[in-house]
Amino acid sequence: MNLARCRIARLARSGLSFLMNKFFSSALALGLSGSAWAATDAVPSSAIRALRQPGEAALQIDGRLDEALWREAPVYEQFVQFLPEDRQAARWRTTVQVIADEHALIFAIRAYDPEPERIRAPLTRRDEVRLDQDFVSVFIDPVGRRRSAQFVRVGAAGSISDGVFVADDDSDDLSPDFDVQAAVQRLPDGYSVELRWPLAALRFPHREASPGA
Repeated sequence: MNLARCRIARLARSGLSFLMNKFFSSALALGLSGSAWAATDAVPSSAIRALRQPGEAALQIDGRLDEALWREAPVYEQFVQFLPEDRQAARWRTTVQVIADEHALIFAIRAYDPEPERIRAPLTRRDEVRLDQDFVSVFIDPVGRRRSAQFVRVGAAGSISDGVFVADDDSDDLSPDFDVQAAVQRLPDGYSVELRWPLAALRFPHREASPGA
């Protein structure tokens, strides 16, 4: 089977896990501290912590990851597979950093690849990033019930697909478009991604959220 080498990130309200598409994957947890992003007691001490910034973070979303803030944000890469062999070492190195300011979550993802010439990176229209291409994807479940999640998929050429994932039937609804910014830089050993996801684009509940809202 010819498998695309993709990284998928899944972000629940109190946790973040990174998956290497449906065939290869890796997992870690994220707890966001402070105000609306307070981590619950269920988040382990080894969870990813976002670098909090007052006001608006001084970042240009260009995929380069060369700003001073990225040198301050913790880097996480303790990833393991989910498929084809659960909890085995991840096939490709992937790192993630998260910055949370007053208006958005900003993700920095490095997707390393020992064979960068094989990266599948067609430039496509919105919502045309397919599973047979190389991409990273972030899933956010603002409700925290693991029934559905908003997602943004960023191809290695910078194209975006976004929508809502529904767990009951394992389906993607690509009709919603979220006000996100993303950029990619191709590198000699893979590619890097910056993704800015405004908090205003997340569908937070007011009364029906799980603990930790």
